[in-house]
Amino acid sequence: MQKSEVLNVSVKACRPRFKAGSELSAKVNRVILDIDQTVNGDIECLDVDLKWEVTAEQIGCDQE
Repeated sequence: MQKSEVLNVSVKACRPRFKAGSELSAKVNRVILDIDQTVNGDIECLDVDLKWEVTAEQIGCDQE
């Protein structure tokens, strides 16, 4: 006899998009995923932390 368990987690996130054109010199998109699994007796826990981070360097009009 075979037993299987499946945990499906789906995340969908939307945000307004800022289009600055040439004002942004560099843009970095990072997805950070932290997973912590704990087993304590008859209980197994899974803690999932998902972070979507966008970093952009802005150049002002007074800079070249």
